[in-house]
Amino acid sequence: MILFLTALLQTATSPPNLAVGDATCPNGAIARSGEACPPPRAEGSKQICPAAQEVAADRLCPPPQTFRIFFDSSKAELSRDGQTVITEVVRRWQKVSGTRLTVEGHSDRSGSPTANQLAADRRARAVAEALAAAGVDRRSLVVTALGEDRPLIVTDDGVREPQNRRVDISFAPR
Repeated sequence: MILFLTALLQTATSPPNLAVGDATCPNGAIARSGEACPPPRAEGSKQICPAAQEVAADRLCPPPQTFRIFFDSSKAELSRDGQTVITEVVRRWQKVSGTRLTVEGHSDRSGSPTANQLAADRRARAVAEALAAAGVDRRSLVVTALGEDRPLIVTDDGVREPQNRRVDISFAPR
């Protein structure tokens, strides 16, 4: 199966007490249209970030996207398409200071839970290594293997599902 990228926009929802154009930032700060992200403040104080739709354009806060790389059954090697995803993630990461990347490995339910956990771990580590080799600071990577616990497509045990064999890469504030 060819690896491919799906960029899914994650939309932020505004709390009811905020004005139009306001939204909640990923770190719980309040987003106001047209304002830039400040450095983190002391605990308990609010921060101001651009509205969710402006985050990617400003490149000051993490882009509101998750990148997804799919894998062949029992495989953890990146194809040319997977490398294209890595290149795009690194390009965006370089424009955002103080951002970490979460790398979450997943598997289908075709093997034992232990084997699936190991497959998810190998995939997550392969993607993390590719990100580091492309210039992402290893200290910015949070790598986890979730095994078969969070499928995109719910299946019975023993079923091979290509959409569940994946790594999700997302931006998160430090």
